[in-house]
Amino acid sequence: MQIIIVKDPLSKPLRVSFGRGRLLAGAVGGVLGFAALAVASGFFLGDAFGSGQRAAQSQIEQLQSTLNAQAQEVAQLKENNARELNAFALHMGELQARSARLEAFGTRLSQLGNLEDGEFDFSSAPAFGGPEEPLHSDDIARIDLQGELLSLETRLDSQFVQLGLIEELISGRELESAMQPAGRPVAKGWLSSGYGKRTDPFTAKPAMHYGIDFSGQPGSDVLAVADGVVIWSGKRAGYGNVVDIDHGNGYVTRYAHNRENTVAVGDRVRAGDSIALMGSSGRATSSHVHFEVWLDGRRINPTQLIADIRS
Repeated sequence: MQIIIVKDPLSKPLRVSFGRGRLLAGAVGGVLGFAALAVASGFFLGDAFGSGQRAAQSQIEQLQSTLNAQAQEVAQLKENNARELNAFALHMGELQARSARLEAFGTRLSQLGNLEDGEFDFSSAPAFGGPEEPLHSDDIARIDLQGELLSLETRLDSQFVQLGLIEELISGRELESAMQPAGRPVAKGWLSSGYGKRTDPFTAKPAMHYGIDFSGQPGSDVLAVADGVVIWSGKRAGYGNVVDIDHGNGYVTRYAHNRENTVAVGDRVRAGDSIALMGSSGRATSSHVHFEVWLDGRRINPTQLIADIRS
């Protein structure tokens, strides 16, 4: 094979001859060189693509790690909020229970104080009124809910103590009133002899009668006129079967001529309790109860006491 190379029209052409072997070798060499270039380019492009993929994968893994951490933080916040809500709910339940106790306490005090219907009603919510300025959102955000609950709890405790003191005062007055002799020692019967000087029914001579007699049906109930403790239940000379009751504050009442005593020493009795059965034991002409009142060791006139009506 011959190739002619012409540099310009005036110069002598250059002739180059190739044999078939050299041409074939050159062609093969060219093909191999192109193949090598292609392979090298492929390696280069593949390496570049792989590096980009690895970088993207690394970024994805970092984002995934960040998301996982944030998810854990959110879960922890939810758990903390749930615990706080449970704590608030428990605390609120305790306050509601205390409020119910205060309501019951108030109702009890209303009964003890004999408040008229409608004067104070613990079963109804208290009435409020008056203009108020609304709180701004930033003011609301500054409210310490836990602190408010603790403050409310403290106020409830203080009010409960105060109500307890009031109850003790009212109960003490009620107890003192219950222990004050008042009323008649019989449910049915009539006053047959008063307190003071009279003619003795056995001797027909003037004598001092230190009690009041109530006649009635034999076996009818003899009643305590106040709360107290039985300090005597038995026979006394002239009195027959006797019951003595100590009411405190220096007061003692005596119920005599009973057919039968139905209480024993040490028994606690309340006003209106039956303590004996009416009879005529001792120095008596017929069935009746001889009623005496002692104050600080001296017998007093019980007329005003029996005229009092116990509320």
